[in-house]
Amino acid sequence: MEKLFDPERIRILFEDLDRSALGRYTLRRMENGVAVHVEGWLGSIERSRGTKAKLRNIMSAVCSHAIRYGWMKLNPIRAVRQSAKRERITAPLTAEEVQRFFAQLGPRERTPVLLAVPTGMRRGEILAT
Repeated sequence: MEKLFDPERIRILFEDLDRSALGRYTLRRMENGVAVHVEGWLGSIERSRGTKAKLRNIMSAVCSHAIRYGWMKLNPIRAVRQSAKRERITAPLTAEEVQRFFAQLGPRERTPVLLAVPTGMRRGEILAT
């Protein structure tokens, strides 16, 4: 049975991260306490706050595994602050707006709308059913 976190897989993962997602902030430099720089990097990418928070959490998990395998001594990502608060609050449609929207739909599109409106299901949840 293949190990999920064997050292070779972790080493390859770190190399991939060094080349891609972390950009110019390599894991070696991150260990030297550049949380402010990582915050700057997260601020520079055009993604939602939730996506940036997920990136931060993934980076933190990778660093935690590096500590476990003895490749790092501390997790510098724990000091990175990234809000996951929604950027805007969506307003629900009124009954009149739903009726006008529904009237413009063809028969094929009405079924998912009939499922989504009363249940609040998201697009991916409806398509998965």
